[in-house]
Amino acid sequence: RQVRGTLAVAVPRSWALNATPRTGLTGSEAEPLRRAGAMATLIRELDDDEDLPLAYTFLAGPGDHPTLVVAAAPRPRELALRQDDSITVAEGSIRRVLTWHGEVRYSPLPALRLQIPSDLGTRLTFSGTGLADQTAISSAAGLTTWELRFQAPVLGAFTVSAEVSDTLPALQPGQPTTVPLPVFTPLDTTRLEVVLAIAR
Repeated sequence: RQVRGTLAVAVPRSWALNATPRTGLTGSEAEPLRRAGAMATLIRELDDDEDLPLAYTFLAGPGDHPTLVVAAAPRPRELALRQDDSITVAEGSIRRVLTWHGEVRYSPLPALRLQIPSDLGTRLTFSGTGLADQTAISSAAGLTTWELRFQAPVLGAFTVSAEVSDTLPALQPGQPTTVPLPVFTPLDTTRLEVVLAIAR
């Protein structure tokens, strides 16, 4: 007599799996299991932070012993950022507002780290929902690393902003003037998109 069966492996999304070696099992698509059959009822009970990355079928006869060895390890944190950089130039002044829209996956982020030219100093103002404090943690070669710590480590979406204003040199009619813009560099990102807009 043979027994036909299905094996599905559900784990937290923050885990990476390696499921070899295996014997007596055939790899299968997990998605059809979500839609129909007895397995679908069990899959619907999974939490939002759980996933079904592996599925197998087997046909076992007397004396057969399908086996599967699963090795799990925490996934490294992923931090995707979009940096919106809005610069407004007016008579005698320049105002800059940077907004970071972030998405954290797999492991909560306790703080966002930014590397900023040290000469900006106290002209910087940070804001964001859930921010607990901001601290300059190190300085070297004219750059300061700021740590923006959240009230609780963030998993999922967040938004943080910085604002800085400065004076413009006197402009002469018909004469171009170069105004260097300090570079703001987010650290620890796995993906970074920068959008720059200048208004006057």
